[in-house]
This record gives sequence, structure tokens and C-alpha cells, in this order.
Amino acid sequence: MLKRQGLIETWHDRRIIPGQQIDRAINSELEAADLILLLVSPDFLESEYCYDVEMERAMHPPLPPPKPPEPVLPAMRGPVMPPDDTE
Repeated sequence: MLKRQGLIETWHDRRIIPGQQIDRAINSELEAADLILLLVSPDFLESEYCYDVEMERAMHPPLPPPKPPEPVLPAMRGPVMPPDDTE
């Protein structure tokens, strides 16, 4: 509804253009965000890139930040368990 009303704009990694550097594109969008919504699913937690890179960047922006840190809202998508660090 907020998107339809033009109140928010969304972005996800499927908008990355072929040939574009993935890390640079994701970091650029995270830095430009006013709000980060993490849709946490079992696949998100299993992905080393999502869990270790994207979530870490969202939760701990670089210092000094170019602007005040953006709020991060994690939303669980179904039952999720934290990754097992014993492997």
C-alpha cells in the first residue's frame, strides 16, 4: 500500500544489472537507504553472503557514517533457527 501510494521505494538485489559489481551495488543501496527491512528466512540464514555480509553491513554501517544510521527492521519469514556455528 505504501509503495502504491508512492510513499516508499523498494530495492532488492534482483535489480542489479548484469555486469554490475554486486558488492558495490548492494553497498550503494544500503548507504542510500532511509530504512532497511531484512526479510529473514531459513535461506537468508543459510546464505553466508546474506548473513555475514549484507546483515553485518546493515547492522553496523561504516564509520564515520555519511549520514545518521538507518533503522534496520528484521522480519522473520516463517520459522527460522539461528545458524549452527559448530560446523
